[in-house]
Amino acid sequence: MSTTVPAQSPWTRITPNANGWVKPSGFCGKCRTPKGDLFEGKHGFGFEEWLFNPAHRDGLWQFGYIQALKAKKHAGRSFTELQLITRICIKANTLPTCKTPASNQLSDGYYQVAVIRKVRCLTDAEAARVLAHANAKGWLQTMLNDLTPAQQKEFKLHAHPRELFDVVFELGEVPGPDYAGLVRMDKAFHRTPYGKSFDLFPGRYADHAAIDYGPAWLYGK
Repeated sequence: MSTTVPAQSPWTRITPNANGWVKPSGFCGKCRTPKGDLFEGKHGFGFEEWLFNPAHRDGLWQFGYIQALKAKKHAGRSFTELQLITRICIKANTLPTCKTPASNQLSDGYYQVAVIRKVRCLTDAEAARVLAHANAKGWLQTMLNDLTPAQQKEFKLHAHPRELFDVVFELGEVPGPDYAGLVRMDKAFHRTPYGKSFDLFPGRYADHAAIDYGPAWLYGK
C-alpha cells in the first residue's frame, strides 16, 4: 500500500522515530548526507522526536517542534491541517544500530506519519511562554534524561524558545510506536526532489489568517 501527498495540503518532512514521536529512538532509521551535516544523522536524534509526547499537552493542545516551521517568516501563521512525512534510512551505517522489529521489514524511503490540524506556528513571545511552562512542568529535564550525555550537550546548545517548541496543534491522529501504521509514499513521490529537504511545502491552498489556536495562557490571557 502506498500514498501520495494531497496537493491541497501543506506538508513537510520530520525526522524518523521508532517510539511514535514520544521520545528519541536513537540512530536507527536516521539519515546521513555525504557531508555528514544532517543533524539527525550526526547526533542520532532530532528535536521533532518529542512531537507527540503526551506530557507536552494542555487539554486538547499538543506542543512540539517541527523544523520547517522554525523560520521567522512562519511565526504567527496558522494552518487548518499540515501533513507530516518522514524519510527512513535503514541501509549502511544505521543498520547495526537498528533494534526494532519493524526496521527489518521497512525499506529505505518516504512514509506518511500523520496529519495534524488546527496548527499554529508560534511567535517568539508565544514560544518563550511555552518554554517557561515546559521548564516549570519539568518537561526539559525529562527531555534531557531521554538523551545520551553527548546528545545532552547538543540539546543544551539549542535550548532556546523556538528551537525546542515552535508549534501548537489540536491533538488528533497519533502515530504508533515501532513505525506501526506508517504508509509508504508512492514511487512517483520518490522520484521528485521534494522531501530531500525539511522545507514547508504549501500545497494548493494557502494557509488562512492567523488564528489563536491553543490555550489562552499562550497569548498572555
